[in-house]
Amino acid sequence: MFPVKHNQQIAISMIAKSVYNIQITRDLIDRLHSDRVLRVLCGWRYKNDIPSEATFSRVFKVISELKIAKKAQDRFIKKYLSDTIYLYNAIDSTKIH
Repeated sequence: MFPVKHNQQIAISMIAKSVYNIQITRDLIDRLHSDRVLRVLCGWRYKNDIPSEATFSRVFKVISELKIAKKAQDRFIKKYLSDTIYLYNAIDSTKIH
């Protein structure tokens, strides 16, 4: 395995990668180096604290294999949305001849 020193920060960064639609891990790391606000939100105070691309990739792989995002989503839905009924109405306005 690998040290768990940065796992929480990397997991948060994985969410940021998705939110900001960053496709490549290298681009995420570059963004963390240049964007102080994002870096602090993800849990790193200094640029030198950000781990290597290889560490990011290993942690991303483990997070994906463990399906942590799916489990977190399921827990959120169960806790906050289980008693809610959602109604959806789609109207097609295509003219029919």
